[in-house]
Amino acid sequence: ATKAALSDEAYGRYTNVSKNPGRDLIRQLTRAGVEIYVCGQAMAHHQYDLDEVMPEVRVAVSAATVNVNKQMAGSAYIPFP
Repeated sequence: ATKAALSDEAYGRYTNVSKNPGRDLIRQLTRAGVEIYVCGQAMAHHQYDLDEVMPEVRVAVSAATVNVNKQMAGSAYIPFP
């Protein structure tokens, strides 16, 4: 999922696809008010640079931190298998 946060240019560097297939959906979601985060630890693990992330996506220090903070603010955590 980390790769889905990359810009078209970065996505193309790491795959043989020139356009991030999730780009339009991410843009639609953020225009609708959805906050989208990518885990900074996962970014580092995959050796992606922070400047390779789509501008609509926020980089969090860790996904766990975002999940805990959102739950404490009243959001529900719905795990997917």
